[in-house]
Amino acid sequence: MEKYGLSLADLEVIDPVSECEQSETEFGACLHPIVHAAAGAIAEFTGTECWWIGGSSSRLVFLGLPGDVRIATYLAKIIRDAMDLEWRFWWAVNCGLTPVRPNTARKNFMDGMGVRIACRLYSMKQKRESRNNDCKAIVLRKKNITEKALKATGIKFYAARWSSSENFDDASYSAGSAAGTHTSLNAGELK
Repeated sequence: MEKYGLSLADLEVIDPVSECEQSETEFGACLHPIVHAAAGAIAEFTGTECWWIGGSSSRLVFLGLPGDVRIATYLAKIIRDAMDLEWRFWWAVNCGLTPVRPNTARKNFMDGMGVRIACRLYSMKQKRESRNNDCKAIVLRKKNITEKALKATGIKFYAARWSSSENFDDASYSAGSAAGTHTSLNAGELK
């Protein structure tokens, strides 16, 4: 944390209501699979809170300290673009070779990739926290700040209704998971 000039003392004086920011990223008419699989992991990794807003245009929202929100938004966009690109590559080769409809294959591919990326983000966070003893205290303080800021917004959350699909394509899911393994997420690779 010394590298970025962040200390626990700096976080103690932050007013959650005035110093936290909120950022919305639009994903178009339908909800992008990143929301289903990786958004929670991005929020956990960056120390932010996240939720999505449906309607005519789906939006992913991050709330937290300004630097954390910028990183979360950046990661969401990069991961969304990587997921779309990997899907196009995989589908160009496998079009017509799956036993399910294209939209089912896409959903399974995206779910597999998103879940794998989420696992990698959780793992990276655990490694980061284990290296620095002061890091855990900072993470807990940042979590407290974002929770207070979220409470101050007065937003009420409702459980989303998801349709359950019985169509599952293991090949698409496995290909997505493999693509998630190869997606660059390490420091220096996201430039």
